[in-house]
Amino acid sequence: MLKNKQVLDEVIHEIMDDMFFMFPEIDGDGNPLQAEELEDPYMDVGIHFNKEHLIRIRIERSMLTEMAANFTGLSPEEIEQDHLESTATETANIIGGNFLVKIDPQQQLSLSIPEVFNPDEAIPKDERPWQLSFVTDSGGLLCWPEPLR
Repeated sequence: MLKNKQVLDEVIHEIMDDMFFMFPEIDGDGNPLQAEELEDPYMDVGIHFNKEHLIRIRIERSMLTEMAANFTGLSPEEIEQDHLESTATETANIIGGNFLVKIDPQQQLSLSIPEVFNPDEAIPKDERPWQLSFVTDSGGLLCWPEPLR
């Protein structure tokens, strides 16, 4: 998992563009903006690969609300907590599934059911081997691998 950072980054961009119609904010040099941390409130979700590897995804509530609205066709004012949770877990499922197809063509790995995690139980930023970010005008998403506890 750790050596596939670039593949996961490409998958996140594809999913955010194609599924949620969200595009990254660009800096003055034409590069996507990067986020070190996100502003609370946010939601953490994740998905396991072979019950050995975990990819954690943290999504700011403002971004998640827009994602849910784009995904469901509801207005942002109509989005409720269950919409946010189902959108977040489905995002983890879609990202995990697309990532798995690209890194495991022999189908030796399997995915778990995505789940919502307590953000307070995430490993600290300085202990993450790496993290990816996707920043839009509505908020940000972070993604990193995490050892199972």
